Amino acid sequence: MPDELEERLERALGELGPGADVTERARSAALGALPPARARSKRPLVLVAAACAVAFVFGGVTLAATGGGLPLVGDEPHHRHPPAQETPARHPAIVLPRGAIAFAAAADGRVWLSASSGTRLAGASATAYELSPGAVWSVVGSEDTIRAVGVQQRGRGFVHRVAGTPVAAAWAPAGIRIAYVVRTPHGHRLYDMYGNGAHDFAVAGRVAPVEPSWRWDSLAFAYVAAGGRVMVHNAIAGSTSAVARACGVRDAAAIAFAPFGGLLAIADAAGRVEIVDTLHRSPTHCERGQPGAPALAWVRPRQVIVGSGRAITRYDLHGRFAGADVTNTPATVAGLAAGMDGRRLALALREADGSVRVVEARTPRFSEASHPLRLYRALAHLGRVTGPVRLTWQ
Repeated sequence: MPDELEERLERALGELGPGADVTERARSAALGALPPARARSKRPLVLVAAACAVAFVFGGVTLAATGGGLPLVGDEPHHRHPPAQETPARHPAIVLPRGAIAFAAAADGRVWLSASSGTRLAGASATAYELSPGAVWSVVGSEDTIRAVGVQQRGRGFVHRVAGTPVAAAWAPAGIRIAYVVRTPHGHRLYDMYGNGAHDFAVAGRVAPVEPSWRWDSLAFAYVAAGGRVMVHNAIAGSTSAVARACGVRDAAAIAFAPFGGLLAIADAAGRVEIVDTLHRSPTHCERGQPGAPALAWVRPRQVIVGSGRAITRYDLHGRFAGADVTNTPATVAGLAAGMDGRRLALALREADGSVRVVEARTPRFSEASHPLRLYRALAHLGRVTGPVRLTWQ
């Protein structure tokens, strides 16, 4: 019954469109999706709790969309013209995973997007792409420009000029800041600005073209310097500190903060993995996985998945020790993202001919027994794309 109840709620909420009354409609849809309560049952309490939780989540998204007193996007919230980045479909559209409100794949200067609001992109031009928390907005990079465009609501946000081409962007979990990397004739440079496109700060003049990763509290983010060393920048104080090199990692290719706390996962193309606590003096975990361009996704505050080569490895951290569980994939991993509940993954798989397909899979169980990767369905076929595929699941 819990699985059936979850599916009913997801179907009901997935049919909702944007609007000022989205909180009330979410509550009504949740109640309508649930079966009648039986006499002398505790189910009415469960129904009320579920409806309240749904209203709280959608109310938070609505608050973000309307400003909520924070420096968020929303310069023109009432415009109803289509988002500026929509273009005629040149490639098949991407499929929205079950229970998601938005899902995007970005590679080779193009982006594919599907959102519960009806917004769709199929191979649209974007040198960098990122969804805001709640997928209310997206930040889109193009030559000399970063702009914000509505996803769950229609309209345009800010337009911010830059001296170069944006190649990576990361929106803080609280939605109030954006860190982004710009390619210039003198190398890659890192900046930090408010979520409404104002108050731009230069953070570092020589960095690697690796997407920054924000800490869960939105007070700091990690990035990779030009020499491959990982740095942590305090966005409030403006200070920057270097992460001690360990585990043989000299040229970091991917970084990701845990969804809570200060754990930071660092991986390189040789398969080396370093997991360091940036807030406390806890022991550093060193692991060695499959070689290849790494992709990182946290599924729990102390469980991280590394995709590289033709395998995904799940590390479960317990005290001073970490257990590892390896699952083979049917093709080379080019990108990785985890669903909000951590039970499902999205994988970009590159075939031998260079074509990439995006699939939804079950997160492998952490077990001593070997289990094959369970694929649910295909989400997109991107054609032949090179380099990493950036996946975003909300």
